Amino acid sequence: MSNNGARSAQRRLRCAVYTRKSTDEGLDQEFNSLDAQREACASFVASQTSLGWKLVPERYDDGGISGGTMDRPALQRLLHDIRDDKIDVIVVYKIDRLTRSLADFAKMVEVFDDNETSFVSVTQQFNTTTSMGRLTLNVLLSFAQFEREVTAERIRDKIAASRKKGMWMGGTVPLGYQVQDRRLVIKEPEARFVRNLFCRYLELQSVPRLARQISQEVAAVITCGQSSRLERYASNGISSGVLYGLLANPVYIGKARHKGEVYDGEHEPLIDEELFLAVQKQLADGTQRTKGRATCGNAHLLTGILFDDAGDRMAPTHGKAHGKRYRYYVSSRIRRTPDAATDGWRISAHEVEKVICNQAAAFLRNESLIAGWVEQCGSTNRTQLGLQRAHELAQSMEEWSDTDRRREVLNLMFRSISLSTSAIRFEVDSSRIVHRLIETAEAHDDPTSEDEPTSIEVPITLRRRANGLRIVISSPYTQPEPDQSLVDLVARAHVFLSRLTGPSAINTSRIAERFGMDRADVGRILPLAFLSQQRSKPSSPVVSLYR
Repeated sequence: MSNNGARSAQRRLRCAVYTRKSTDEGLDQEFNSLDAQREACASFVASQTSLGWKLVPERYDDGGISGGTMDRPALQRLLHDIRDDKIDVIVVYKIDRLTRSLADFAKMVEVFDDNETSFVSVTQQFNTTTSMGRLTLNVLLSFAQFEREVTAERIRDKIAASRKKGMWMGGTVPLGYQVQDRRLVIKEPEARFVRNLFCRYLELQSVPRLARQISQEVAAVITCGQSSRLERYASNGISSGVLYGLLANPVYIGKARHKGEVYDGEHEPLIDEELFLAVQKQLADGTQRTKGRATCGNAHLLTGILFDDAGDRMAPTHGKAHGKRYRYYVSSRIRRTPDAATDGWRISAHEVEKVICNQAAAFLRNESLIAGWVEQCGSTNRTQLGLQRAHELAQSMEEWSDTDRRREVLNLMFRSISLSTSAIRFEVDSSRIVHRLIETAEAHDDPTSEDEPTSIEVPITLRRRANGLRIVISSPYTQPEPDQSLVDLVARAHVFLSRLTGPSAINTSRIAERFGMDRADVGRILPLAFLSQQRSKPSSPVVSLYR
């Protein structure tokens, strides 16, 4: 009787099995690795039935996803169900099936503890409720993370060694080539089109002029068929940036480039070396002439990394009015076809650069962001150093008047910045930031790195003003700045009020006479002295948008 009562009073524990496999290999089999893991875990849960354990029917399987990231669909569903109090025990085959990162595991343990959820590894028995159990778990995770980092190093070394031998190791296939049997082979008629580009550039001696004049050539290549990659160029044209990259690419003379070094490639050259060197000389001469003509240098900070909501790169431009020079960023399609691009963007460069620089400094001051990036790059023992240098870099950005230094930091931090009507999305290159902050080989500084950038979205709203639309940015990373003109008016209003109510009070006519103003203007400014502190607080930063 008492035993039956004890069983009925015993708490029922809902158990969820999580399985993971790093690669897709073998997942199409009828009984794969995920099934084997789940079967072993289900058997373990069944052996604990006397303790009230019961397996939930939902499956949490992540196939073909690395354990070094938290961005896994099944894992996110599992954590969501834990927060919703649907799970009491998590069962995995091995600890490294759950994660191979100490930083990620710390975040998971925090979720587990907050929701009173236990964690069990079938092949590694330990109790996470004791200090010794947590120590054992951290040691196992350290080895799992070490194994992951060593594997990544081996892959990078293998790629570097293969590139030194001139082998094709994947990536974007250069225009004019195609991949066959893991080698680059020349593809016609695209190759003929590329050869023509090199020759035409030597004739025109201007990349922008070449970009404007080759639309007919693109259409002719597409008409010949077998050139679907050029279809987007036929509709949108080829930007100057794409042409600069194509004309400077040594792959067309049979070379392979890797991390700034150039090696002999296994593929056949598409043009002769003499033509390529002539083009490089012309490109260098054109750059020197451009720099020599410039009177104020390149004042734009966001060239090459700013995009609009259509994914179109925004190019710098300027205009003059009343003897003053104004800088803007405009969608590239406006510059190519001003009349047809009615949906293009035109933004004040000064305002958007101010907002972006403030955001960059705010990211650097966000200790949780910086600490997370340092840990992701495997430099947990240098977190404090990274935080200190990030704060110093943020301070320097606000003090620097040198445009080149600020541009260098922005290009280091952001792979791209995309504007839309509802948000600004920053693609942050966290590994390069960490390398700049702690200067170690662990956080590699590779401009062509294939590491996924960290995406951060800052919500915005559009408000209509007399001179167009304004983007109002409200972000947890930035502090709003005061409107100096409003501050000056409020201060003047308080001065007027003190003259009206002070010991030697004077009327509004005498105030107007003393300050050289019209009496009506005094009457309009005076009510500002009665604004509440809440109303006189600074508003969010704004950026003008003309569409």
